[in-house]
Amino acid sequence: MPSGTRDATSGGDVVRNNGDEPATITGVSLVDPKGLQLTEAALLPATGDLFGSSTKWPPRTAEEPARGTQWESRKPAAGYVVPAGTTHNLLAHIVRDSGNGDASFRALRVDYTVGKRSYWAETTSALVLTATRCETIDEQEENG
Repeated sequence: MPSGTRDATSGGDVVRNNGDEPATITGVSLVDPKGLQLTEAALLPATGDLFGSSTKWPPRTAEEPARGTQWESRKPAAGYVVPAGTTHNLLAHIVRDSGNGDASFRALRVDYTVGKRSYWAETTSALVLTATRCETIDEQEENG
């Protein structure tokens, strides 16, 4: 997230239910957050490319004509029932607590139930922000 930017999207993870029963997501949280908060977590069916990460919310890919309808079909992650045998893109809206200092999280934690049993899993996404200003991929693409 560039200096002065408050919002970001972490969207490179999937929630996959390889079981025979539906799984209900009970919560999504940041693991070891420093200077960041999770304000929204959503799921969309994974029908191809993932939305990926972006320095804004909604992510830049949501503006693509072919992806707009998919973006509009997103559902809040908490309470979502993931049918057996399906895969969904997990999108997290991340915001800075305040200021432009160093900030990070180690992973996203997804809590869920199957039947009466509770489980949790951590994603592979991590984010480390430094106070040093770098040009973002979005800016590189805009500047050609």
